Amino acid sequence: MYARRALQFISSSHASKSKKCLRISQRLLSCASTSLNKKAWDLPERDLVDRKQEKGHIVLDIAKVKREPFLKELFKANFDQEMLSFPEVLNKEQVDALDERLVSLGYRNETFHADPTLDTLQLGGVFGLEVPDEYGGLGYTMTEAARVLEAVSASSHFQTVLAHNFLVQALLKAGSAEQKARFLPRLARGELTAAFCCAEPAASSDLAGLRCIARDDGEAGPLLLNGRKVGVSRGRAADLLLVITNAQDYDHLGNQMQHLSAMIVEKDAGGITYSTCDPGLGADLCDLEFRDTPVPRENILGEVGSGHAVLLPVLSHVRTLYPAQLVGSLRSLVALTTEHCLHRPAFGRHLADFGLTKVALAAVNRDLYLMESLTYVTAGIFDLTESPDYMLEAAVCKVTGSELAQRVVDRCLRLLGDKGYYRREETGDTAERYLRETRAALRYTGSNELLRLFIALGGLEHITPAYADEVTKMRNPMLFPVHVLKQLVGSMRGRHRSPHHPLHLYACLHPSLKLQADELEECSHLFADSCLEALERFGADLMNQQPALAWLADSVGQLYAMTAVLARASRSYCIGLRDAETEVPCSMP
Repeated sequence: MYARRALQFISSSHASKSKKCLRISQRLLSCASTSLNKKAWDLPERDLVDRKQEKGHIVLDIAKVKREPFLKELFKANFDQEMLSFPEVLNKEQVDALDERLVSLGYRNETFHADPTLDTLQLGGVFGLEVPDEYGGLGYTMTEAARVLEAVSASSHFQTVLAHNFLVQALLKAGSAEQKARFLPRLARGELTAAFCCAEPAASSDLAGLRCIARDDGEAGPLLLNGRKVGVSRGRAADLLLVITNAQDYDHLGNQMQHLSAMIVEKDAGGITYSTCDPGLGADLCDLEFRDTPVPRENILGEVGSGHAVLLPVLSHVRTLYPAQLVGSLRSLVALTTEHCLHRPAFGRHLADFGLTKVALAAVNRDLYLMESLTYVTAGIFDLTESPDYMLEAAVCKVTGSELAQRVVDRCLRLLGDKGYYRREETGDTAERYLRETRAALRYTGSNELLRLFIALGGLEHITPAYADEVTKMRNPMLFPVHVLKQLVGSMRGRHRSPHHPLHLYACLHPSLKLQADELEECSHLFADSCLEALERFGADLMNQQPALAWLADSVGQLYAMTAVLARASRSYCIGLRDAETEVPCSMP
């Protein structure tokens, strides 16, 4: 019963009802350009952090706080009310400094008037956004990096910067001091570019199935890498390759073992053969084959066998930034679609005058707003929290962002009709390329299906110790008949199964959002009840109930999206941002 009620509430949390869409779509359409120019990083003129000048660069000095992981706690109805305060990492002066940097790259009015060259991006520090100043980077926070990457994604170098960031983050999170000093300065300046190699013909998300191996030649020399990697984005042009592979090692008894490891392979090492992939997805992909490619031992990140420890933080970081990058890539498509609808005659009227067109354009802007909100809320968690545990939030960003991007492109192409497939003179490409790029987005950082299981199992693992006694009693009714009877009576009276106390979330938001706050509170309790009932029903076999796990992941993902959107809309109203009233419909159930 609770699962059905939660599904009814949560599945409708972001669906705009027909009458509401028709009522607000005209306002959203008339303010389309404003919506596209609205920034998630717009902030009031007050200092929340201190800055200092070091070697010509502005460096943030942020006091971080300790915080429990939001989504994991949500699995047992512990709602952190601080999450309804949109994270304000930067102040107005710092945002203006970011905008000035983007203007220097040629980015104005949310677009590049001319596609920037790689030299321009290198001079602008785009390849070393989060690299510390001591290694020649800008030392940006994740929030600042998200803003710049969102802008750069409007250029043709979107995939280059994305692939490059994998190795940069791996070095920052797991590299030794010697490795950082050796690689980071040239990576930050863009003198070296990087690519990420993980997928193989018979394995991609399943890291246990990787067959590429770096063998020890029995001497103190380098490891010899052999195997094949497929679908490497920008691999042919990259100077350095971050390769996830098995490395040969020996235990204390001298027995040979294989451990997943991450290592840096230099293009000039030799023994690398490139072959071109089918370019049907619109991305610059290639296959790589390694034949006795030498890899110096000092190029291994972390230790032999620490591949998972290196890879997971990097993937979480990239997943968090990905929705903002997709938004930056799709802005021009939405602007083109809006202009087309405003001027395209149809049946004696303009296309924008029809109700279904208004609904579609409202939905497109709502989806972009949601994707952007998710990125900046999660980036705020990373920037403002001490030792943040944000892996589930990052996975939700990737799943939601990649799937909403496909929905945005589909709606825009339907509105554009044949024009979406005509080659545009100013850019030389077609709007249809966005369809290929968003499809390609699904393959990055793991499949969405696997990430759904990762989200659900991660949350359930977090709450299992707290619910162990309750689950044991409910799964053994003959041993605990009184307890089971009490729970059944409580269920019939509509009481929540999970620990329940009023949250009063409406007090954390603008008064106009009370309805949405009450529904968010109710949905969070119903979701926690569903998690407890799933544990009671399936027990240890819940790991094999993938449809149920996927439903739990989608539900908690939508709760997180509701939280991000409500926090941002409330903040816009409270500080008086221009056209803040257009953000409230984005948070309507």
